[in-house]
Amino acid sequence: MVIERFVDPYTKEPLERDERGNLFRMDGDGRVVYANRDGCNDFVHPDTDLAKERGFYDDKYSGIESERLTLHSISRPWVDSIYPHTRFLLESLGDLTGKKILLLGNGSSFKEFYLLSLGASIIYSDLSIEVVARMRSKFKRADFAGTWDDSIEFHAIDALHLPFPDGTFDIIYGWGFVHHMEDLDQFLTEVKRCLKENGRCRFVDDAYSPLWQFMKRTVLRPVQILFHRKYGVSPEDQRATMRGGYRYEEIVGLKERYGFRDIIFIRKSFFMRIFWRAYSKVFGGDRRSMGRVKPIIRLLNSLDGFLERTAWMRNNSIFLVWGFDT
Repeated sequence: MVIERFVDPYTKEPLERDERGNLFRMDGDGRVVYANRDGCNDFVHPDTDLAKERGFYDDKYSGIESERLTLHSISRPWVDSIYPHTRFLLESLGDLTGKKILLLGNGSSFKEFYLLSLGASIIYSDLSIEVVARMRSKFKRADFAGTWDDSIEFHAIDALHLPFPDGTFDIIYGWGFVHHMEDLDQFLTEVKRCLKENGRCRFVDDAYSPLWQFMKRTVLRPVQILFHRKYGVSPEDQRATMRGGYRYEEIVGLKERYGFRDIIFIRKSFFMRIFWRAYSKVFGGDRRSMGRVKPIIRLLNSLDGFLERTAWMRNNSIFLVWGFDT
């Protein structure tokens, strides 16, 4: 068991567990219940204003591919040379031996299972109960099934209302996720509350790029509209697309406001990031489809690396690893 105690995500009162695995608290003569589905507790209250967003992702993830996971497939996104941007994130996490990690908004991403092999224990979470239940099933069918079963749990969680006691986690992590948060104040208050002393939060999102914003509003606008119509876009993604990514000054301001000790703000890649997003949207980001375009990816990585020497590229690189230390 990764977490021994849970709290009500809205009141922070301790929760109890019944014989069916449901978590609950007493409320007068009745119970507030967070139901268990296939080993995953659903901590998202049905009356929140997240119903539309959650419905989008429940539908999106209803047909997760049946690829059988191996240690190679979960380690590859961290160690393969065509993914140089992930190295900065992994290095920033530090030594993971004995660390408790909360994965927020993790969707159908399986590369984070690799962190278990580095000694971490994990809470795998997403807003969608559909995807966490399916990812739990996928984990149980993997070639490494049984190896880390006691080091991982799967739960549906609203990141603005975390169901954990204060100081639970060493690391809180979110890939392509924070831009969904309309209320950064509430979100970072919860993150700070749930991190241990000397803990870390690490997020991957887009950095603000004047060039990329110009392209999205002009020459690429028809393509963007076509993609959104064909593949769908969540309400939060739509707002984030128009708003643009995070600026360094914005992250510094958040550090000061919430009293974090240190800041990390690393931006990489422009051409590779744009190609990756478009290609994976159309063809998927699985090993086979990405393998077909390895030469293109390596070429774009080299181009980005060369241009990073210029101030122009440093101001327009899109891929962003950011976060704080407590």
